Amino acid sequence: MTDRFVGDKKKASDLIDFFTWNGEGKLDLQTTPIIKLKEDQYYLMPFVLAASNLIRNGIVRGRQSNSQRTNSDGVEEPLETYAEKLFECKKDVFNHVTNCSFVYDDRAGEVDLVVWSKRHLYLIECKNPILPTSLFELRTTYDYIVKAQKQLDLSSEALHDDDFKERLLKNWGVPYTDYEIHTLILLGNRLFTSPNGFKHSVRYIHEIDMLFVDGIINSSFGKWRYWKNESFSENDFLRYISNDDPMLNDFLNAMNPYRIVITCGEHRIEKESYSLNILKHFELDDRNLVALNTDEHLKRRKEFQKKHEEMLEALKEIISQKTALRT
Repeated sequence: MTDRFVGDKKKASDLIDFFTWNGEGKLDLQTTPIIKLKEDQYYLMPFVLAASNLIRNGIVRGRQSNSQRTNSDGVEEPLETYAEKLFECKKDVFNHVTNCSFVYDDRAGEVDLVVWSKRHLYLIECKNPILPTSLFELRTTYDYIVKAQKQLDLSSEALHDDDFKERLLKNWGVPYTDYEIHTLILLGNRLFTSPNGFKHSVRYIHEIDMLFVDGIINSSFGKWRYWKNESFSENDFLRYISNDDPMLNDFLNAMNPYRIVITCGEHRIEKESYSLNILKHFELDDRNLVALNTDEHLKRRKEFQKKHEEMLEALKEIISQKTALRT
């Protein structure tokens, strides 16, 4: 069947081998959903295979095997190139240089992207971990951020050394002046981009794209402009990378706490977490961004709110019935 689908016996065989666990190394049913039992006998669970993103997991598998097709060639990093092109589009506001290396206090450092304007200097690290689907992969994203944090700590320390700063900027080709220094970690996914306690701002690179192109945020339930005015200004970028970023704060302030209690005999297990109140989120965006909502957007919101209230009433009825049965 695979042969007919791929159209080539060797490619079909290579494809099966690529997604097959042969007993060596760690078993991960997401990246290797096929298990080899014998030379001509394989085992797979169709429901796991059907729910797996084979393209994404194929990239993970390739990275684990150090395949050059899925790993950087050491010369060009895709996320760095993307970030450089974005700032190139705003060359009327920003100047930039890439891969700025230095040695400070006998410690070697490098900054992926240095961007400057008349008054501000931005030190930017680009990290491109694949979107995690497990706690182990989530920890890898965290490790990437910690590594970027150490790099930015060293470069920030060097630039706050007045005796070293002028020489360093000259080596980078950056005009010497009394800049206000900002640091930024750009990720290829949205995880950890909410207020997270890190010393340096963590942001999603595709949001920078939106911010530089038109500043428009689209949704089925609303439309907003991030820019405060009709055109982009550096103040929009400064607000975006600061703790006052309305996109992140609106999301955070729209989270409602909830508690789940599970009883087992005399014991209780309590879990506290948060759920997103999407309607509150829209209201906050209307207030803190420039709202461009149409009548159709507002109509959809009312319909959604009505269905949401009906669902809550149904849940309350179910809970009430279960409570009555227990008593």
